[in-house]
Amino acid sequence: MDALAKTLILAVRYIDQRHRLHTEDDDVNALETIASALAFASKAERDAFARVATSPGFPELAEQFGSASPQ
Repeated sequence: MDALAKTLILAVRYIDQRHRLHTEDDDVNALETIASALAFASKAERDAFARVATSPGFPELAEQFGSASPQ
């Protein structure tokens, strides 16, 4: 769960510190940092991410993360 917790902290920190002068490039850089942190997620964390991403209707997030959508 450490990897998912770290990515959540990175996302919240970025949103909290986002200034109206930030550009789309800043947004992409933040997402790349978060994706990099997700690379260290365990299989159980990836499976949990896929399950949670799919439940509100975002299965493409699980696919982008490299997890199969849960059956």
